[in-house]
Amino acid sequence: MNSSTQARIDLALCRISFSLFLQLLLAMAAGGVNGCGAGAMPTETNQTHGRLSQQLERSPAQTALIARGDNGLRVRTDFNRDGIIDGRDETASRSANGQFSLRNGGAFFLANVDDDDRDDKSDGSDRVVNGARDEDDLARFEVFLSPELQKGAQSVRVDVTQGYGFIHLFSANGKGFEFFDPTHVVLPVAAKIIMAAEGWRFAGKDWDGLVKLNVSAIAGNGEEVASQQIEFHVAPWIALPESARTRSVYVASGAYPNKSFLQGLRSVADDLGVRVVQRPTTKWQEMWLQDTFEMGYTTLPRMAPMHVVLNSARGTGLDTFGPWLLAPNLGVIQIAKPRAMGGGDAWVDWT
Repeated sequence: MNSSTQARIDLALCRISFSLFLQLLLAMAAGGVNGCGAGAMPTETNQTHGRLSQQLERSPAQTALIARGDNGLRVRTDFNRDGIIDGRDETASRSANGQFSLRNGGAFFLANVDDDDRDDKSDGSDRVVNGARDEDDLARFEVFLSPELQKGAQSVRVDVTQGYGFIHLFSANGKGFEFFDPTHVVLPVAAKIIMAAEGWRFAGKDWDGLVKLNVSAIAGNGEEVASQQIEFHVAPWIALPESARTRSVYVASGAYPNKSFLQGLRSVADDLGVRVVQRPTTKWQEMWLQDTFEMGYTTLPRMAPMHVVLNSARGTGLDTFGPWLLAPNLGVIQIAKPRAMGGGDAWVDWT
């Protein structure tokens, strides 16, 4: 290398060093850095801090949690909706500040409206897990306590801070799940606590479907030493699409003759491998069975759909077929109440 080339290299390095030095001076003048560092870093740090401050203002429970740092208590739900509760849910929850969002994530729980124990009542109407099939309808969440927190805490408390009355909580006891009443029951301290949730109805005009829980570790003096807030949303009722495969056809008979129609229907259904369910009725209004209910479903990730009948509300005793279908993995709901309408066609009114 000759002296001329070396001089050009030295000049270029000098210019680069001077440019970096100017960036650092400008950053320090703006108050964005304490001590030495790259000039581009302070601006990005301030922007991130600003976004975090705005998020914390929306969630006081998250503010307390982050202020304490890693407090040894962690709660996992199926936040990323893949049907598996693991560390990836914690990562997804942190990125969304633990807040439920239809677009960005958050765990669902079921409106448990089927009848797994065949007692002619929906499973969510009681506070009991009605067998192994009913247990499959529960949405799990897991609470973890660090060894240090296990030594310092005496109990674990779960409080419903929003949506109380719309959700049932259960705790695992080694043999299954038992009802957990958050108003006066606390859980013993353990490294891992498994809990589950169910709803008894879908969202409506008096409830948006969101439930918030505050899970906390309590010391012997009653002081809360660690906490985390989680959010659940009841899974929606979804109408079956026209493209869904037909497995069963429901048809009414009895109020007036339709024997030839039934014979033709069965012939076509048999060729297609479709089941025909015949419902006797003495009400001519119920012969138009399509007017009596709509079929839909609800589900959780990695779960077989629970079919749910949306029964009409045309008047007491008019539409009895929908409730008759209540069975394991087949629920029934009725949203509206009959309206007192007059006129010859008032009975057709669905809502």
